[in-house]
Amino acid sequence: MQDIFLRERIHRLRHRVVAKEADRLARRAELNGGSMHVDLTGLSSTMVTEIQTELRARGWRFAAKRGGRFRMVWMPALPQVEAA
Repeated sequence: MQDIFLRERIHRLRHRVVAKEADRLARRAELNGGSMHVDLTGLSSTMVTEIQTELRARGWRFAAKRGGRFRMVWMPALPQVEAA
């Protein structure tokens, strides 16, 4: 019972950390003109992947990825064109 509680607590904390880091990176990149070099080598590869997934859902794309180092670029999705 205690084990399940601890796992759920860790999951919620991890999700909160990922969301906060994604917000921070997005704000800094927006102030930097829509692109920025990022170095997350201090984090685990799982955390880096989760942060990138969160940013990708917000319209950010990544170039020159090398592990925890990458360049993030703002590329919002183009509107869907309806078939005529």
